[in-house]
Amino acid sequence: MEARTPAEILAKSNPVWAEQSHVGSEALTALNWGSFVIRNLLPVSLGNITGGAGMVGGCTGCPTGNAPVLELRPSMAGVFLVIFFI
Repeated sequence: MEARTPAEILAKSNPVWAEQSHVGSEALTALNWGSFVIRNLLPVSLGNITGGAGMVGGCTGCPTGNAPVLELRPSMAGVFLVIFFI
């Protein structure tokens, strides 16, 4: 099931809207705030944070020739793997 929006989760509570959506009952029961956070909000937020950090770092360091060097210490390796392989 694809990620859903909060509007769809709220519309599920109205029986008229749920009937007009022509969505099966099993799909309606899967709509909840937990699945929204795990399947939509968390990946989007992590992607925005990662992409924003890369853009800011790239745009401020590269034009001046002082691009920061990423030194990956063993203590940081776990964080790197968690962020990029979720």
